[in-house]
Amino acid sequence: MNKSPNFIGIGAQKAGSSWLYHQLKTHPEIWMPPLKELHYFDQLPGNEVRHWAHRLLGRTVDDDRWRRQFKHRLKAYRAEPGVEIRNVGWDLQFFFRRRTFDWYQSLFRNKSSQIAGEITPAYSILTEEQISSIQTLLPHLKIIFIMRNPIDRAWSHLRMAWRRAKLDLAEERQVFKLLGSSDSRLRSNYMKTIYAWEQFYPASQLLFAFFDEILEHPEAFLQRVYEFLGVNAGEEILPSQLRSAVHKGKEALLMPQYEKYLAELYYEEMIELHERFGGYATGWLQSTRQILSV
Repeated sequence: MNKSPNFIGIGAQKAGSSWLYHQLKTHPEIWMPPLKELHYFDQLPGNEVRHWAHRLLGRTVDDDRWRRQFKHRLKAYRAEPGVEIRNVGWDLQFFFRRRTFDWYQSLFRNKSSQIAGEITPAYSILTEEQISSIQTLLPHLKIIFIMRNPIDRAWSHLRMAWRRAKLDLAEERQVFKLLGSSDSRLRSNYMKTIYAWEQFYPASQLLFAFFDEILEHPEAFLQRVYEFLGVNAGEEILPSQLRSAVHKGKEALLMPQYEKYLAELYYEEMIELHERFGGYATGWLQSTRQILSV
């Protein structure tokens, strides 16, 4: 009998999704896949006819992702061979089977006493047509969306390219181009994401949260997620490493010219978030106004 996820994390990118994935993996009532990002729904339509051989031999964007994910899993086996050996069957299924919805369901191998989920930040920029397809397939799905100050998120996204040696921060023209790219702007357009998902799922199945909560109150934040998912949220169940960063890379300070550019770019977005949520979003708007007043 095929299983399906009970919940998905849809991002935002660079907003604590890796931290959340690692915390949820420790809960005895929650099953998470060995690989954080499954990237199923953002590959629709068309992925159901893409055989593994095409993914191995082709030169498309998702083939590049396939290679990165494969290398990531090999690294995990080298780091903890005794632990990861139990996931051999899952990896064979994930990397070398045709990607149909049955394939996607087969990836969830939770016990009957557990709920299951996955986290793929790319789901935050799905089209309404794609979200409608998800709702048809998984009408009872719960969705978690974590937001980060759009300025900080965009800069963190750009730093990732810098760490991979794909960018020189002194090349201002290139930096401005990437910061203002449609992909970067779409990933920081939280209200667009929220409106899209709200069209297909009721408020009871949507959890909107803030990266700031993870930084300031990780225990309370995680308990709120547990309660939303309907699992034990007692203090005794909380992981011991809640305040440890996951995948923390080397830093690069946000230069004033880029900070002002991003403040101008996301000012209207900040106003919308402030009006919808207040709280942390209001703080984002205030700091943005301070940047623009300099």
